[in-house]
Parts: sequence; structure tokens; C-alpha cells
Amino acid sequence: MALTGARRANIVEMQQGPRPLVVAGIHSCRSARPTTAPPPKPAGASEFASAVIFRQFTHFVADFQMTQYVSTDTSRGILECGPPSAEERYSERYRRQISELLNRVADGESPLGILRAYLPGDVALEQSRRVRSHRLLSAYERAPEIKKLGSPYYDAVRTAKTEAEYWCTASQAISQIRAMFAPQLAPIDSIRLDLQDFGRQDVNPLRNALGQVAFAGLARVFDSAGTLPHCDRLDWDAPRERFRGTPTSQVAANVYLEVPEVGGEIEIWDLVPSFEEHEGLSIANSYGLDRRKLGPPAWVVKPRTGDVVFFDARCVHAVRPSTHGLRVTSSAFLVQFSKHGAFYIYS
Repeated sequence: MALTGARRANIVEMQQGPRPLVVAGIHSCRSARPTTAPPPKPAGASEFASAVIFRQFTHFVADFQMTQYVSTDTSRGILECGPPSAEERYSERYRRQISELLNRVADGESPLGILRAYLPGDVALEQSRRVRSHRLLSAYERAPEIKKLGSPYYDAVRTAKTEAEYWCTASQAISQIRAMFAPQLAPIDSIRLDLQDFGRQDVNPLRNALGQVAFAGLARVFDSAGTLPHCDRLDWDAPRERFRGTPTSQVAANVYLEVPEVGGEIEIWDLVPSFEEHEGLSIANSYGLDRRKLGPPAWVVKPRTGDVVFFDARCVHAVRPSTHGLRVTSSAFLVQFSKHGAFYIYS
């Protein structure tokens, strides 16, 4: 999010050596609008609310239908899978789509993949109720309009002391999240197990040089607030940790426990900014970027209760303000340090 002084110093330090700041294949790839009339928007594309026309493709992966919506403004498109029938929900072939979507986003083939109805609606709403009523729910220090439950790494890197406290308490915070959702699995634990068991993915906790585990499974509550456009990068957030090198991908995983009737859409711009571009777009004394300088987003997606959404966290993204309901999510980042390598999870 915001580039603190320590964060800026870290970026400058890392830029002294050769180091790609943009993931291969994820940089802006907008093409000119076609001169001929665009095709009509297909039925079923209304959930993708950006003001562009979509071409629709259907793939069959592991015998399960996956639909791709490709904007006429860009060569990449959004992937959608589901919703499943009651019989399909816990089938291996449906659960394998989690791995398929994650890998396509991590590899840069798509900016966003959405698995519809991963959680049954009643289960998701009960989990939302537990989050909203928890005694430890508190506001972000640098975004007080958003409530959180858990220990986001972004909040911990202000000073060496707060970061040290984070590493000492992260495992306890994980236990608190799991206890809140018990006897059900915490949503992010469920995603991780499905990736390992059905997708055969290597998914590990992110650890520091001392072997201490990072927190994963952040729960957040948005009342009416959205977020400013921003991007999330572990290599910009970690001024004192080097982990396993420079990440080659960073995918956000959001499980939607409750969504508002109006608003709460995800906006994604077809841009992974370099550090210099980020500085030029930044709003002074804020974590966010100037929407006027960015122009309109390339994609706008409305999640539903129970959905899982993967998107490239390095792309500029935002959440629209909402009315008539809450937006409650469980989220984490999945980071790779080599192409097609293992994923490391944290929040």
C-alpha cells in the first residue's frame, strides 16, 4: 500500500542492482480500440461491470466449464468458473479449478479468476457473523475506515520494533482466527488444503530468516468504505526481510463471506507500475494512487457471497464504496519466488 520512509529506502536500495520491478507478461498490454463496431456483450457478462465490450470464450478444464471474458481493450481477460451444483461443490474436479485459476493469474494469463460459490451461502454468512461480532475486530492504523481481524504484515513494517512484535505473535493470531471459525475450517486454510490436495500445489507458510511463520487469514469488514487505487508488493513492504529473493508473482486470494447489495466491486487497472511510476501516481500522505491520473479501470467485477477471487495484487486495484450491506472477506497473498515455483502464503 503506502510507501513509508523505510519502504522508499528499501526500494532505492534494491534498485542499485539489476532487478526487474515488473513481472514478465503483466505490464500494460492495452491495444487500440477496433475501428469496426464491437460485438454485442454476451449473456452472462453483466457481472463484469466495466464499460467495455466482452468477447466470451468457454474452456473445459478437468471436465469443468470455465468461461473467459476478454475485453476489446486488452489482450487478457477475466476467468470465471462455476457456480457448481450441490453434487459438484465438493467434487475433485470442481476443487481442482482453484489451482487452475491461481496458476493462470500467477503466470499472467489473466488478471483475475473467480470461482463462484466456493462456500455455500449460509456457511459464508455464518462465518461473516463470527468475524463481525469478534471482540478483537479493530481498525487499520493507516486506513481506519476498514476493520480487520488478524495481523497484516503491511501494518507491521512501520518500525523494527513493530515488525519484531509481528513475527513473535503471528502464530498466535493464526490460532485465534482458526478458533473463531471452528469447528469449520478457516476459509484461507480451506483454500490452502484444496490447492495442496486437489491441485497438487506446493503451498507453504511464508517464514522469515529465523523460521518464524507469517500470519495468513486476515478477515476484513468494509461498512460503506471502499479503498483507494493501490498495489500490493511484498518486496516493497519488507524493508528488513529478504525472504527467498525477489517475488516473481503475488496473487491476492479473497473469500467473500458477505457482500453488499450495491457497490463493493473490485476495480483492476491493466498496469503494474514501477517504483518511479508509483511515486508519480501517489497521493501525498496516503497509501493510494490518484484515480484522475490512472484513468478508468480495465476490469470491474462484482463478487457474490461465497465466491473466491484471485487477482494479480501487483496490478493497481481498488474496491468501490458500498451501500445496503457489509463487505466481509477472508484474504491472503500467495507469493512465488521463481516462475512455476512453490507458493508462500501470508496476509
